[in-house]
Amino acid sequence: MSEKKLSNLANEKVLEFYKTLPFNYYTDISHQVNSVKNGMTNILANGSLDEKINNSKNIIDVGCGAGWLSNSISHLYENKNVTGVDFNPVAVNRAKEVAKEMGLSSEFFVEDLFNFKPSKRFDLVLSIGVLMCTNDCMQAIKDCINNLLTENGTIYIGLYHEHGRTPFLNHFRNLQSKGYTDQDLLEEYSKIHTQLKDKTHLESWFRDQVLHPHETLHTMEEIMPILESENMVLTSTSINKFETIKYSEDSGYDESQLKEIFQLEKNMKYDSEKALKDKRYYPGFFTFFAKKKI
Repeated sequence: MSEKKLSNLANEKVLEFYKTLPFNYYTDISHQVNSVKNGMTNILANGSLDEKINNSKNIIDVGCGAGWLSNSISHLYENKNVTGVDFNPVAVNRAKEVAKEMGLSSEFFVEDLFNFKPSKRFDLVLSIGVLMCTNDCMQAIKDCINNLLTENGTIYIGLYHEHGRTPFLNHFRNLQSKGYTDQDLLEEYSKIHTQLKDKTHLESWFRDQVLHPHETLHTMEEIMPILESENMVLTSTSINKFETIKYSEDSGYDESQLKEIFQLEKNMKYDSEKALKDKRYYPGFFTFFAKKKI
């Protein structure tokens, strides 16, 4: 990225943070390759993402990091044109290494989302756990729609949730105020996120989750006006376990269904607090699918 000037909406502190150690990064390439080979489990856990991938030809992963999702799609699905973009050259290099090692057709580019205006559009625009680390998450969503998406395309966005994420952050901020060192915090995090066995992988998650220099928290209720302004329709969200959102051109959304979703997301605070009490990892994260209105 040294040759390219970052836009004002890309956060330079975040870039430098991830150059030190990208998120979801393993000790060596063989572990990174194995994570791609086992990628279907996580894809299937993301609502109807498997169906959306199957129905899409051109797919882009915005903020692809070390390329887990992009390379997983190339490995697991046939005849997909997969592009990954990230503003961190360290992460993009690892993504390229994995693609080369596995003989995959995924393409990766070092790009700042806010300056990125490719010549082609994409049927499926993915961005999971990225846009809230920019200086303007709402504008980032708009740019994904306006600069990347085909007329009939789908976006799948993942963000930190205001109610679900706050207890986790407060817990570690409280430990920091008590004088816990980064090593102390890492040990505490490892007791919560016990599934992570690779040392570098664990550290990459810990830094991302606990030491991150900039992140914003959001709600589905907050996102709805943004989708409306961009002529998009919410089709499902993780908040209500990806139940189909009812919508018609004549009557709009089922308001009772939206009200239920907004109440469920407020309850995420209690789910997060219980997870901390149980020493169980709970990211306080939500995802949603949306498509252009017909």
